Amino acid sequence: MKLSQLETDILDWFARSYPSMALQEQILSCEVTEREDTTIGFFTSFKVNENVGQIVSPEGYTSFNLNELKLIAPELTDGADVILHIENGYLDCIEAYSITDGHPLTVSRYELKELEVNIINDL
Repeated sequence: MKLSQLETDILDWFARSYPSMALQEQILSCEVTEREDTTIGFFTSFKVNENVGQIVSPEGYTSFNLNELKLIAPELTDGADVILHIENGYLDCIEAYSITDGHPLTVSRYELKELEVNIINDL
């Protein structure tokens, strides 16, 4: 499956905002394996070339979430939160969900807005 424009823009945003050569290389080589549409958002899961280096947080974690991104659009009352999940050093999935009204997959025009950087260790 191909990345949608929204997914591409989200990954590009994280590649620019999180300075990791491994993240950038994994984004260039990732393939969509599954899309799950939920009642409030979506998950897009990836497969990446495991010959590419692992993503490691500044604290040394290989499993963590990057969640400093907000999707702003007229169709979303309070926007949507966007999380990039990293598992064992590799891109796992994008998770996007609206807090109140609207659905991230229904947006036609949108802006990606940076929130305070927040790395969550899943260990």
